[in-house]
Amino acid sequence: MYSARARQVAEDLGIPYVDLWTGFLEAAGWKEGEPLIGSTTVPKNDRLGRLMPDGLHFSSEGNRLCYELVFKKIKEFYPDLDPEKMEAVVPMWDMAQDILAVLKEKLGSE
Repeated sequence: MYSARARQVAEDLGIPYVDLWTGFLEAAGWKEGEPLIGSTTVPKNDRLGRLMPDGLHFSSEGNRLCYELVFKKIKEFYPDLDPEKMEAVVPMWDMAQDILAVLKEKLGSE
């Protein structure tokens, strides 16, 4: 019910909405019309347990799924914010460059 209401508010405001609830359920193998996994009336779902080990907080795998769902929506509604299409102002953390030297060059200071 919460997810449905959040979707309705987003639609009313004309803003994008990321349905994490459905995204997590589908990632755990749930199909529309089936009993909701994670409820007390169905057997435990190991995949959902790996995404949310305590039933609430995301694991690293759950955080990755959340990231993917959010970025999919960003790319859909705000394609100019797609990191793959943006120019980097400073080197990315994994580049083998002296970040301090690049910053000094960009800022024009020593």
